[in-house]
Amino acid sequence: MSDRAKALLLAVLVFVSACTTAADTTTTSAVVETTAGTEEPTTPPVMSGETDQTWTIEDHLAWFLTLLNGADVTAEVYEERFAQVFRDQVSFTDFTPLIDQIAAGSAGWEVIDTETSGSTNLVVLIAPAGGEPVIRVLMNIDGDRRIDGLFLQPGEPPVLDDPPETYDEAFGRLAALGTAGALVAETTDGSCVPIAEMLSRMPLPLGSTFKLYVLGAVADAVAAGDIDWDDPVTLTETTYSLPSGITQNAEPGSSVTVQELAKRMIEISDNTATDHLIALVGRGAVEAIQSEMGHSDPSLNIPFLTTRELFQLKLGDDSALDAFVEGDVDTRREVLAELASTPLPDLDSAAAFTEPVAVLSAEWFASPLDLCAAWLYLAERSTEPGLGPIVGITTTNPGLPDETGTWGQIWFKGGSEPGVLATSWYMTADDSRSFVVAGSVVNESEAFDQTEAILLFGAIRDLLAMEVSS
Repeated sequence: MSDRAKALLLAVLVFVSACTTAADTTTTSAVVETTAGTEEPTTPPVMSGETDQTWTIEDHLAWFLTLLNGADVTAEVYEERFAQVFRDQVSFTDFTPLIDQIAAGSAGWEVIDTETSGSTNLVVLIAPAGGEPVIRVLMNIDGDRRIDGLFLQPGEPPVLDDPPETYDEAFGRLAALGTAGALVAETTDGSCVPIAEMLSRMPLPLGSTFKLYVLGAVADAVAAGDIDWDDPVTLTETTYSLPSGITQNAEPGSSVTVQELAKRMIEISDNTATDHLIALVGRGAVEAIQSEMGHSDPSLNIPFLTTRELFQLKLGDDSALDAFVEGDVDTRREVLAELASTPLPDLDSAAAFTEPVAVLSAEWFASPLDLCAAWLYLAERSTEPGLGPIVGITTTNPGLPDETGTWGQIWFKGGSEPGVLATSWYMTADDSRSFVVAGSVVNESEAFDQTEAILLFGAIRDLLAMEVSS
């Protein structure tokens, strides 16, 4: 991958991590069904004072493109264009340098494809005159016709300039980034049969991949009749977390269904949705489900952290982190109980979270083989009456596009934080065979190139696809 591509990808990912978007604009399957044509909208006038109630979402998109093409924006116009909920997450001083970084070295940005479009939301692909890079823009406006959601992601995924030709080569390149474990396995008769592996039994940090265990606990509670997918969950301010996700932007006291929270948790790795599900089923239920899901050492995740607690430990007072790291299970529970009355760190603290912090001691852990077992559990449960939604929850986001066309279904969950990158796929082939690719890289000393790591895991998935389809 070129330095320019890496720089742009970084800019886009930073923008994504800082921004928010409405629930119905996170994927093309969730937005409104009507599809507009690709005629480019006219550029609206720059207004001042009250919001122009005639603005359409197409007007806002056209205005956004003028920024990428060199137009200036003032703080006053920024306030007019963007809703308060967005400006609370992305200040004017944060917005302008990100736009400049994305636009740097490119001109003539325009819409090249419209995926979906409605009266309040749209998903389009944009690119400069040279055709590269392509950025996917998801935009949403509120009832006052201000932008309350803007989500940017690479429209065309980055690629490795020199993809590995063998599993061993890929494993070696992952190991060069830090301590790495990986597994390529076929799932046969309820077991994971390794095809290729590297430290596949070593517990490693998971990042947000731990959310598979939360989904397992939710599915178990649904199967037991304790909750239903359609049950509304009231959002509680003390259970809010930091992004990624969108649920943190909803008003406390509003409600979201269990199924929608689970979908957000897996599809966009929504932290606040995750923590509400943990609160709903109980921390103990998530701790207990690990054994049923085949985790080889559940004690590594007891007490089971919420995302809010992880942020509080790593971005808050060092004394709490030290007590947690050095304490036994009872002490750790006491530390977490004290955090319940501690404020959530602010977004500025999160933005400064760029280097590894206690990645080997305050995290969630599982081995690649544990992750394979977790996927087998979820796949089996999804066939039970009432648990079919598991499939839709886990297959909306494939992690990386399937360029090979080998897989009938791709179930995915990954996770990261500075110094950690984990990923896992459960895939079915047209001949009904199923496979898992899972692994993690950790470097406790320094942040590594996570893009390189995820692309290497993707290359491993592609090598498997070639074997399966041959």
